[in-house]
Amino acid sequence: HTGESVKLSKAAKMGVRRTLAAFCHAVRLYEMRLRGRAAILAYHRVLPGPEVDRALVQPGMYVERRVFELQMRFLRAAFEVVSLARLFELWSTGGLDLSRRYCVVTFDVGWRDNYLHAFPILRRLRPPATIFLATERVGTLGGFWPDGLAYLLKQGGVGMFRLALDGGCD
Repeated sequence: HTGESVKLSKAAKMGVRRTLAAFCHAVRLYEMRLRGRAAILAYHRVLPGPEVDRALVQPGMYVERRVFELQMRFLRAAFEVVSLARLFELWSTGGLDLSRRYCVVTFDVGWRDNYLHAFPILRRLRPPATIFLATERVGTLGGFWPDGLAYLLKQGGVGMFRLALDGGCD
């Protein structure tokens, strides 16, 4: 060994990840994880593919509607999906079954698309979910500062953003 690090290509790294994922799935490793514990998922936005660009939403802050439905189907099959209130009750009473995996589905902010796109899936598949509402925004068209940033970057690129930071743009 010469002490030099080995650099893997992007394709090789993806191949290693896929192989590890396939192995973990084959031995059902995912079934052993989280037993007696709870995963709490925090979604923000659920959008159909064509609306992603129009929504000016940041990567990592949304999931496409069809992917969300696949995730809810997986959760229903692999976890006991419980409401946030039920999880608190189980924690406080020591009632978590050590042989089960629990999951809680939450939404931050309460975007309109949570109702338009996520709610029909939740209603049909029946997993409980908790939506935290930013009550000062209910009934308004006002966005949040990350949306304003996304808008500036989308409209004018980084140059426009720099103008806004320097106070040169109203």
